[in-house]
Amino acid sequence: MENTISLYVAPYIADWLVHHFGEPVRFPNGSPENVMLRYYTSKRAPEQVEHPRHTRPVRIILPDHPYKRAQYYCHLSDKNRGKFCRMLSELFKAQLWTDNVRLLTSRTEIKDGLICWCRKNGVGTQHLDTVTKIFYRARLRYQRAGLAEM
Repeated sequence: MENTISLYVAPYIADWLVHHFGEPVRFPNGSPENVMLRYYTSKRAPEQVEHPRHTRPVRIILPDHPYKRAQYYCHLSDKNRGKFCRMLSELFKAQLWTDNVRLLTSRTEIKDGLICWCRKNGVGTQHLDTVTKIFYRARLRYQRAGLAEM
């Protein structure tokens, strides 16, 4: 049996994670995500209780390591849980930007391109507004730095 933790993330990130890594989420061996999980997990103190922070739980399989066995090191503190969620959010944003930066110079409408991207990456179209806002914020940051066209 594999040890898992429940991580509460934004619904669009949960959709994306499950689409790319399965249910429960299994990151590839040796991936940066597994390294971060190994780094952030600790032994559970008996009085600590996990509680949801966002709206959608995602089960994540904990990696096993000779020095940190998953059956013992299976707790993420609130601080480390937040750091890991931010890392997953940044991964999502990086993939969104790199997959769709070509939309800035193509004749395709950005909204149509983002709809296609959501469908290809398992993100529900009910989250299209959020995904669009994330893309436009990234575009604005790159425009201010002089790295993206209008």
